[in-house]
Amino acid sequence: MLPYSSLKGRPILYSAFLSCASRHLNIVNPQKYSTYEHKRRYNLALREFHIANEQHDLPDEELAQISIVFNVYETMTVSRSERTAVFGRTQSVLKRAGWNARSTGPHPFPNH
Repeated sequence: MLPYSSLKGRPILYSAFLSCASRHLNIVNPQKYSTYEHKRRYNLALREFHIANEQHDLPDEELAQISIVFNVYETMTVSRSERTAVFGRTQSVLKRAGWNARSTGPHPFPNH
């Protein structure tokens, strides 16, 4: 569901998925896929995420989805000690969206 929704007018979510895919390719074949591409995609998506988050341009549920994808990327990329700050950001976005361990997941977003 998340990849499908990223194709439906969700450019930040789409960019976050592309950064994960680029990082995965770099991990499995570093000679062919450089670190530059996944870092470039990640930085672009993260910059757009912060702008949208500060300006409240996106629903909290969409921000939560994007934040979870960033967690996947950062789990593949950063050291264990650096993940703590990243997971803290995600937790705050998930709380704002009203998600917890019993949540059923994302609901369809209205087009905007």
